[in-house]
Amino acid sequence: MRKFQTLLFAAAVGGTLTVAAQHNTVGGYQELNDGAMPDAAAWNAVPEGLQLSWASKDVHYRRREVPALKLKTDTVVYAWRGERASMQAVLFSRGVVDDSLSVSLSAWRRADGSGEAVPATQGRARFVNYVMSDDYQGCGYHPDGLPAYLVPDVIDLDLPRRVLPREVRPVWVTLEVPRDAEPGEYVADLDVTGRQSGERLGRLALRIRVVDRTLPEPGRQQFSIDFWQQPYATARYYGLEKWSPAHLDALRPYLELLARAGQRVVSAILFYEPWGEQSNDKFDAMVRTTKRADGTWAYDYSVFDRWVELCAECGIDGQINCYSMVPWDMTFRYYDEALGRDVDLKTTTDSPEYKALWTPFLQAFAAHLKEKGWYDKTCIAMDERGLDQMLDAYDVVQAAVPGFRMSLAGNYHRELVDKVYDYCLQYGQQFSADELERRRKLGYISTLYVCCNNPPSPNIFTNNRPSDGAFLPLHAKANDFDGFLHWSYMNWNDDPVRDSRWRMFGPGDTYCVYPDGRSSVRFERFIEGVEAAEKVNVLRQAYAAEGNDDALRRLETALAPLAATSVSDNYGTAELVNYMQSVLNGAPSPLVTVEDYAPVSISSDAVALRWLRTLTTTGAAGDVHYSAAAASGAGYVVADDTLRVVPGSTFTLRLTPARNDDDLRWCRMALYADWDGDRLFNPQAGEQLCAVGAAQSENTQLLAQTVSVEVPRDARLGTTRLRLCYADSWGSLPDPYGPLLKGFALDLPVEVVDAASVGITSATARPYRWDGATLTVDSPVSVSAFAADGSLVDRADGVRRYATDAFTPGQYVLVLTDAQGRRSALKLRK
Repeated sequence: MRKFQTLLFAAAVGGTLTVAAQHNTVGGYQELNDGAMPDAAAWNAVPEGLQLSWASKDVHYRRREVPALKLKTDTVVYAWRGERASMQAVLFSRGVVDDSLSVSLSAWRRADGSGEAVPATQGRARFVNYVMSDDYQGCGYHPDGLPAYLVPDVIDLDLPRRVLPREVRPVWVTLEVPRDAEPGEYVADLDVTGRQSGERLGRLALRIRVVDRTLPEPGRQQFSIDFWQQPYATARYYGLEKWSPAHLDALRPYLELLARAGQRVVSAILFYEPWGEQSNDKFDAMVRTTKRADGTWAYDYSVFDRWVELCAECGIDGQINCYSMVPWDMTFRYYDEALGRDVDLKTTTDSPEYKALWTPFLQAFAAHLKEKGWYDKTCIAMDERGLDQMLDAYDVVQAAVPGFRMSLAGNYHRELVDKVYDYCLQYGQQFSADELERRRKLGYISTLYVCCNNPPSPNIFTNNRPSDGAFLPLHAKANDFDGFLHWSYMNWNDDPVRDSRWRMFGPGDTYCVYPDGRSSVRFERFIEGVEAAEKVNVLRQAYAAEGNDDALRRLETALAPLAATSVSDNYGTAELVNYMQSVLNGAPSPLVTVEDYAPVSISSDAVALRWLRTLTTTGAAGDVHYSAAAASGAGYVVADDTLRVVPGSTFTLRLTPARNDDDLRWCRMALYADWDGDRLFNPQAGEQLCAVGAAQSENTQLLAQTVSVEVPRDARLGTTRLRLCYADSWGSLPDPYGPLLKGFALDLPVEVVDAASVGITSATARPYRWDGATLTVDSPVSVSAFAADGSLVDRADGVRRYATDAFTPGQYVLVLTDAQGRRSALKLRK
């Protein structure tokens, strides 16, 4: 990295690297301003002087908002040997901080004073910079006029920063736990120092608990990742000659970071631009193809070889995916010696010209690969191509070079399951268990990918929650995939370090690392998810070898909810990931961290026509009667009344929809219940009570429906909900979170009460009082404190007194959970 920065500085001084100078890539740069105005009253309530605290890495702290948190000067992180672990702190001040600040992490001392310290070089602390984003999460051209806002995502170089008045500056801490570290607890200090004065202005303590488990080295891990590289963006951004020594040096930091994440696949380009206009920088061919004057072909592999060798030097040497025999515009550019210029052959996969072009190319390419020793790890790769095109290409490849491997990222096709070696399916699609088993026996790779708006969330746009990056590899693992793919690693726009938006796709979709070798919060969280998926592999093998069935059962139970495709940022990827990490690391399990239920997404079509007129219950401990005279504006309703039920009892729901030409009879219905009280509706955990109606049919039984509901004997006492979902029968079965096509949804609040205490409300069962800023309860409770955005701020177990004086100004919700699992929710305003 030091060599890379020296190269940039020398080029800028010499005047030959104008783009780098223009973008202020040497010595820092100026962030954009989104026009957000600070809340003066909130900032005036912040104590004077520089404030620093550990903070949640699941939260994007806005630059001009007082961060909602409980000030903490120490925290603990659990990590395996060989793990790259991360945490976040924040600095902020209501007034002027006279000096620019530097952050650093000390050596790690053994907490018991024994043994050798871990050198400070195994950890880094860097400021997080803000990049512009907006709420677009779609495919195609970026719409104009969306409100823009800043998101903290750019993990900066080791550079000092000023903290301006009424401004938040996050700090990202990265630990590389040594493979030979002794298990146990270590202590390190995060110091904030004035750059000019040299004075230490603040210190946070970090406790590192090294778990007695070791991750495989990234190049040896079982879980595969594949981020497509874009080497040409680097050449353009820095004004470097393509494939010059300077260009190769500029690429190294990004390739090394990618290899550290576990990347094992090289993205190579056979012909000019496989993906049309979706890239800011065009992909040049890495194989120079020439049609000689006599009609024969010649091939120059020098760029291809240089690129593959560079990737191998940086640790990416497991597979070479070569794009594409089926580009998006079906055009192939080569040099025609007789014409003395490049020509574009536009053809189809079933044409004689196509076969005449590719047969000699593939035969010569295979011979070259065998000479280099790369043939057995090379695939001819395609992206999102149709079945007919894939079968045509497969036939051409196998006729030219029998056994040549192929790769596809795209839709599931049964006809390709046994043909494609490296097959990556879109999010939400799946191989059958038999197909996966068959592919594994063949030694094939089966992976999953997200892109564009599939899905909007979870994803790794800059506007997604940070935890989405960690969730995605675990989601792939929970669905029994071998790995994960994303279409773009460093496909930069014109101002990538300051503005993540581009003319196509959601902000940040085209890249997840920044110029000068800067990583990002979302990429570091993705590495966390990859390592967590690999921990699942390690523990499955270890528990099976040990015969530890209980531990294996707990592991699989924690992993199962991560398989759900309906998870969104509102649904709680942070909560699912954090709980999974507690199981993987042997750490204390987090308390419930979802205070409110995620809403349902409804298609706007037919909202005014499809709705429930009445919902009544009978047989409950406290029945309800819901009625509506007209449709709601959004198609999603939360009833005002609360149903009261007793575990082990049964009650009846009676449902009457509005009647018209396009009413709920044209839907299917699904009913969900959150009986475990975790604020999630999880079909995999048996929380789908029923599904009524046939697909692509008129379901008249929905016009006057009665549903019998049995409350489980182990239903958790306290407040919960039923969720009733309708969706058009010509679409998917109603999902608890949507989107519901031409549908309707209703939430019915429920209180589960003990039979002996029917008639006693939760409030009287759990009395509490305030003593100044301290909450006092009569019997021990667990406390979860949430910010207004639903993020977890603090937790405490088995307490009778809970102090809130360290909370920053803002609004919070405190959830109290007693020994019987009953909850109370209190609002706190500081």
